[in-house]
Parts: sequence; C-alpha cells; structure tokens
Amino acid sequence: MNIRIATSKDLFRLLFIQHKAFSSSEACSVKKMKKRIESFSESSYVIEEKQVIGYLISFFTSEDKITDSLFERSRSSKSEGEFVILLTLAIDREYQHQNYGTFLLEHFIKEMKKKNKKKIFLLCKKEKMTFYFRFGFQKLKEVTPSHVSETWQVLELML
Repeated sequence: MNIRIATSKDLFRLLFIQHKAFSSSEACSVKKMKKRIESFSESSYVIEEKQVIGYLISFFTSEDKITDSLFERSRSSKSEGEFVILLTLAIDREYQHQNYGTFLLEHFIKEMKKKNKKKIFLLCKKEKMTFYFRFGFQKLKEVTPSHVSETWQVLELML
C-alpha cells in the first residue's frame, strides 16, 4: 500500500472511482476534477495497491466555515488559510471495508497537522457520519447544498 499526492496522471482512475461512488448530481465533471487535482495538489492524495484504489481531495481556506461557494472554487490551494475543506474521500467499491479509507484519512489528518492547519471541515451523508466520528469529527449542523436535493451533515475536526 502506498499513499501519495494525487497528480493529473490519476485523473481517469479517480473519475472511474467517483462514478461508482457518487450520483451524477454529486460527482464533478472531468474538467472540474482535472482542475481540482492541479489546483489542490498540496492537499489531495491517492492510495494505491498496484493501481489507485481511492482518493481524497481537499483545499485550504481562511474561512472558518463551509459555504456553498467554497465548493465552486477552483483556485490554487498553496498553503493558503488555516482551515481545510475535505471535498471528497472515495474508495473503489472492490476495496471498501478493508481499512483503506481509514489509512487514507489518518494519513491526511497527520499531514494537515504537520502543515499547522487548525480545523478540517467536510460534508457527508448521515450514514457516513460514524466513520468520521471515529477520527474525532463532530457534527456542526445539517445543510442542503444547492447542487443536491438531499440533506448533508457538516462535520469538523479540531487539529
């Protein structure tokens, strides 16, 4: 197993995993995924076993909260801001329930601590909350983002 920074060479594998993990309203386009990989290179990772089996994309911000507008941003994340927005954590279905998501999230949290970030924020579906609670995330509130019709949970982790 290897965890490394995501690169543009990973694009199509990440899109494949995303397609299996998210609905079309939740998934981002090829163009947006490519832009995220390039723009958020300091804070986006892949986990490999012979091939990429999962990924995590995040970015840095100076805002101490999650807003809809944050999810539309595609600017550089080069160490700007004390806070982290975890956009996506996805593991290929064939590799789920084998601790790869745990390994990837633990690695990510350690890296964000090394970068002296203060908090990690994320949105997740209610059924995924217990996974994040194991790492110390706490629920802040429920929201319905403009790009989906479902209610999502806003979680934060103090670093």
